[in-house]
Amino acid sequence: DETVLLPLAEIPLTRAGAAPFQVRNALAAAAAGWALNLSPDELRAGLRSFQPARASCAGRFDVFRHEGRVLVVDDCHNADALSASTASLEGLGGGRRIAVQAHECVGERRQDAQAEAEAPALAPHAPD
Repeated sequence: DETVLLPLAEIPLTRAGAAPFQVRNALAAAAAGWALNLSPDELRAGLRSFQPARASCAGRFDVFRHEGRVLVVDDCHNADALSASTASLEGLGGGRRIAVQAHECVGERRQDAQAEAEAPALAPHAPD
């Protein structure tokens, strides 16, 4: 049997499905709740209520919109996270994309070798 919980548009974390990596996180959370015998209504409430908020989760795919432009701040910790984040940019709309890979921010210091290893993750998404 299949239980439809709710459309992605009703799960704020997923940015209406524009962030596939967050869709996977939401699915994992729902699966964990299902394993704990939460009801479908409880799962729906949990998925709807988790808001991506800069106050509690700063730097985690924060989306800012201003005058038709979109800015995303995501403190990616590895190449896979960077790739997932940049892949999600296309689903947010807007036109030209500029990616900035910042290091030594949000209290972390990364080694140059790690930065070089992460840089190719941006290439498939070729910012304009």
